[in-house]
Amino acid sequence: MELKLTTNLRNYLIDRLDYLYSKARKIAQVKSELKLPEINPYTLEQILDEDWLPQQLIINN
Repeated sequence: MELKLTTNLRNYLIDRLDYLYSKARKIAQVKSELKLPEINPYTLEQILDEDWLPQQLIINN
């Protein structure tokens, strides 16, 4: 399923990405006790890609 964003929503997310990341990071750290980067290292395109995972989170079996 391809996620389609309106231009306005995409621009809003780009403008607010760092703020949204910092809020989500705080919640995730409390719930998971993970140590996540303080500054958002991800692009909006990476975050929206359903098949993408940060390399640090890929677990090899």
